[in-house]
Amino acid sequence: MVQLSPDTDTGCVIRECYGHAAGYRHDDPTIQGFSHTHFSGAGHSDLGDFLVMPAAGESVPLEPGDPKTPGSGYRSRFSHDTETAQPGYYGVTLADPGIRAEMTAGIRVGVHRYAFPAGAPAHLIVDLRSALYNYPGKTLWSSIRIRPDGTITGARETRGWAPARKLFFAMRPSAP
Repeated sequence: MVQLSPDTDTGCVIRECYGHAAGYRHDDPTIQGFSHTHFSGAGHSDLGDFLVMPAAGESVPLEPGDPKTPGSGYRSRFSHDTETAQPGYYGVTLADPGIRAEMTAGIRVGVHRYAFPAGAPAHLIVDLRSALYNYPGKTLWSSIRIRPDGTITGARETRGWAPARKLFFAMRPSAP
């Protein structure tokens, strides 16, 4: 039920997204974030639910920015030399914030691990608007809540290959 993967560009709209059907395109120079649901080998694009992107520093951009303009948003450049991918594991160093991102998935859980630069404030961006094969009105509603114990919960309903598809999540960071 969970397929963690980097998404290199979710900004394209319907009929322009076939090259990004899986979320990751090898020749893209930036990663927009890591989402938890992807089709595998379907030949069609959808999902890309619950995009998470680590950030470091005093200011945190809230928009992904233009992939052609580094530093214009929260997306980051990366090098394939820093990628490691094998069944059940993906790791990459995000060049702009200097963060090592690693992830794995179980049946119903995705586990992220981020190594942030020493001395810099650490942040997580959770983008509930982002989706693969996006179009106006695809996300019908979304919600997010930070509970007193630090647990982050949320949900959204989308249209697409499954009409009125509702997904829910809960995250528990290891630090505030």
